[in-house]
Amino acid sequence: MKRSMSPTFFAAVVLACLPLDGADSVTAGADPGRAGKPAKQCSLATLQGTYLITARLDFPGYAPMSGVPQVVAALRDLDGAGNSTGVGTVNAGGTILQNQRATGVYTLNADCTGTMTNAGSRHYDIFVAPDGSEGVGIRTDAGAVEIMRFKRVSRRSED
Repeated sequence: MKRSMSPTFFAAVVLACLPLDGADSVTAGADPGRAGKPAKQCSLATLQGTYLITARLDFPGYAPMSGVPQVVAALRDLDGAGNSTGVGTVNAGGTILQNQRATGVYTLNADCTGTMTNAGSRHYDIFVAPDGSEGVGIRTDAGAVEIMRFKRVSRRSED
């Protein structure tokens, strides 16, 4: 039996995988690092530039193909002020949706943890390297199982 998937479904998956919840970062006191040096603190500006995104999503509730794993590859521009834009491709059980565009927002705390919200309904906890070069995110919406990785490929000043 052949199943078909709607473009709306694929757009939702792509949007879910392209990062983002805008608010100012929280600044805390310096954490002692190795050898007594203060650890570098993160802020919204830590995430700035173009990032390669990869993600794997398993969401049992997606119809009409519940339980079908999906993977995403994308480029995402983060502006250093809590906003993002991007384009990506989704493969859901062999069905492909290309050139999916999305916007979103993010927060980043001094301890390099934060949140991303995409399309107002897809939520992530994120964990970022102190230099902003890479990070990981885990989706926090009930019923969704997703891991996302992102790595900076250029800084805004280089674009």
